[in-house]
Amino acid sequence: MRAAAGEQFVRRLEQQRRLEIGEELVVLEDVLAAVEFPPAVLVVGIAKLRRNRLEVGVLEFVAAEVDAAGGSDLVDRAHRQIDPVFVDLYRFVHQVVDVLRERMFDTHLGEDDGSERQKMWRREIDRWTETERNHLFPRAKRGRMDVSQQRLRTDIETNATFGSTESETGHGRTVLVGTEANRAARDRFVDRSKEADLSVEVDAVGNIAATWTPPSADPDAAPVAVGSHLDSVPEGGIFDGPLGVYGALEAVRGLQEEGVEPARPITVVCFTEEEGTCFGGGMLGSAVATGQRGVDDALALTDGEGTTLEDALTGIGYRGEGRLDASAWDAFLELHVEQDTRLERADVPVGIVTTITGISQSTARVVGEANHAGATPMDERRDALAAASEFVLELERAGRDHALAGENTAVATVGGCDVRPNATNVVPGEVELGVDVRDVDYETMTAILERAEQSLGRIGDERSVETSFALELELEPAPMSDRCQRAFEAGASEADVEALSMHSGAAHDAMRVARVTDAGMIFAPSRDGISHNPREWTDWEDCATATRVLAGALAELSSE
Repeated sequence: MRAAAGEQFVRRLEQQRRLEIGEELVVLEDVLAAVEFPPAVLVVGIAKLRRNRLEVGVLEFVAAEVDAAGGSDLVDRAHRQIDPVFVDLYRFVHQVVDVLRERMFDTHLGEDDGSERQKMWRREIDRWTETERNHLFPRAKRGRMDVSQQRLRTDIETNATFGSTESETGHGRTVLVGTEANRAARDRFVDRSKEADLSVEVDAVGNIAATWTPPSADPDAAPVAVGSHLDSVPEGGIFDGPLGVYGALEAVRGLQEEGVEPARPITVVCFTEEEGTCFGGGMLGSAVATGQRGVDDALALTDGEGTTLEDALTGIGYRGEGRLDASAWDAFLELHVEQDTRLERADVPVGIVTTITGISQSTARVVGEANHAGATPMDERRDALAAASEFVLELERAGRDHALAGENTAVATVGGCDVRPNATNVVPGEVELGVDVRDVDYETMTAILERAEQSLGRIGDERSVETSFALELELEPAPMSDRCQRAFEAGASEADVEALSMHSGAAHDAMRVARVTDAGMIFAPSRDGISHNPREWTDWEDCATATRVLAGALAELSSE
C-alpha cells in the first residue's frame, strides 16, 4: 500500500513540478533527481518535512497531496517499522535540506567573489541548514555524547610524566623525536589504543594509526581520522598535542560506550615531529602522510647531532613500514589548545576553526662594514644593525596597517637576529633577520612581503649597505571544510555548548591534511593564551567539553 500511495504522490508532484519556499521557486524535478529513494520513503520524508514545519514554509499543496497519499498514516506506520526505512529516510531529509541550502546560496550569494559579505551569508546559511536538519530529523539512537573527564585527565597527566621537566610555575615536558621520553609516550598511546579495541599500525616515518572498525562499519569505507601529536618543544606544556591525541581516543571510547554504530571506521592518529624541533621544520609526519614530502627524504633528515630520522625512529622501535595515506580518509578532525586568549576573553569553551593561517618565513640580510666603534665617525658608518633596525620597524608598520585594514588577522614579526661580529666595541658589519608573516588571506601575506622587500631595498640605498631578501618557507592559508565545521556545530549543539568561529594563527597538522581531504579543527581555551611553556594550562572541564564536541562531530561524520 505504501509503495502504491508513494508512486501516486510522486506522479502528482511531477505534474505540479514546483514548490514555493519563501520567495524562491524550487523545481521539484531537481529535488527528486537529487534524492533518489523509493517512493514510500519519499512520501514519509516529505510528510516529515510538513509535520515539523520547515521555517521557510512549504505550500499547502504539499500538505494536501501528502494527506491524499495517506501521508499521515504512512508516517505513523513507518515509525512503527522504523528499522527497514530509517537509514534511507534519514539520508532523504539530509539531502532535501542540502538542496534547499544550495538554492539559498544561488539566491543570496550569486557567483562566489570571496568577499566578506559572501562569507558572512555563507556562514549564516550553513547555520540555518544545520538547525533545520536537526529540527526536521533529530538524530535517532544517539543522545548527548558523553566522555570521561577523569579518564582523559589521567591519560594526559600520565603522558606528562614522560620527559617531565622541573618548573616552579607549571608542568613542563621535553619530548623530542627519537628520545626515550618519545618512546615511552608512544608506547603508552599504543597500549591505551589496544585496550580500547583499536588495531594499531606504524608507518615508515613513525606515524601511528589506531583504527576502530566496529561491526556496523564497512571495513572498506574511507575512515574518518582524528588526532594530533605527542612530541613537544623543549620545556613545553602538557596539553599542546596530547590533548588532541588523547581527546581523540576518549571521543572514540565515548562513542563505544554510547552504543553509537558508525558506518565507517574511525582512525586515531599520532603524527611524528609536528613541532619541528629536531627534524624537518615542523608538521613532518603529516607532510609525509599527505604526499607533500617523500618518505626517503624525511628519513634522511638529520638533527643537530647528525642523527638521521631513520636512525632515531629505529632506535626507539618506531620505524615502521609503508606510508600513512591521508588522501584515503573521508575526513580529518583535530582538537588542540588555542594558544591565544580569544576564547578566554569571550568566556566560550570551544572554538571552531574556519581557516588556519598561511605562513611565510624569509631571511633578510644586511651587509655593511664592521669598523671601530670609537674611531669611526657617525657620518661615515655603514652600520648593518642600524639599517636592520629600521627594517624591523618598517615590517611592524606593514603588518599593523594590513591588520587594521582587514579583520585583524595579519601579523608580521622579526623573531630572529644574528649580528656579526657581535662585539660591543665594533660597528656591526652584517645582520641576518628571520622574518615571519602570517594571515588567513594569501594576497595580504604577499602584499606584506612585497612591501617588506621594497622597504629593505630603499633602506639599503639610503644607508649605503647591501641587502637581500629570500623566501625560505611558504604555506598558503588552509580553509577548514564547511562539512567539518557543520559537524562541529552539530556536536556543540548536541552538547549544549556555545562555540565561537575563529581562525588559527598557528600552524597545525590539520592544515597539511586539508590539502588532500576534508579537514576540521576545534580549540579548547588556553589560560592567558600561554603555550610552549610549562605554564600552559587548559582546565580539565574545558578539555572534556571540547572532547564531547569532538565526539559528536565524529558520530556525525562517521554515520555518513
